[in-house]
Amino acid sequence: ALAAPGRAWTLTLTDAAFTWTPGLSPADVTARGPAPEVLLTLYGRADTLDVTGDADLLHTFLRLAAL
Repeated sequence: ALAAPGRAWTLTLTDAAFTWTPGLSPADVTARGPAPEVLLTLYGRADTLDVTGDADLLHTFLRLAAL
């Protein structure tokens, strides 16, 4: 899950793709931070989010979904 103040998204990964769903759901990893930091993380330009859970899974997602 990705979360910024006032916003949250749950991502579901499969072998072929991922989907975004608004809101928080139980997750293997959660990354929280201000919206600009979330965006910079998605672009691979920051690594400052508060991560709980399986950080390796987050890094795998970020590598595969690089913008």
